[in-house]
Amino acid sequence: MTEVIEREATAPSVKSDMPAASPQPPRLLDQMRDRIRVKHYSLSTEKTYLYWVRFFVRWSGWAPPRTAGAPTAAARARQEVGE
Repeated sequence: MTEVIEREATAPSVKSDMPAASPQPPRLLDQMRDRIRVKHYSLSTEKTYLYWVRFFVRWSGWAPPRTAGAPTAAARARQEVGE
């Protein structure tokens, strides 16, 4: 038993040449899922809400601002207002 412990303690650490990736912000559905669970909604309610959000996003062609870019988001807002 002590041999295993000694081997693990002396094992060289593995270092990566790549820098650590910056953590991505949570995605929309993950944020919704977390919020629904904090509010203690039922699992069926969670599934239904997530289904309708997915449906709306696909129907509207909506893209998150961080992927769409500011000019695209501004153009979309003007289009919706009717300018």
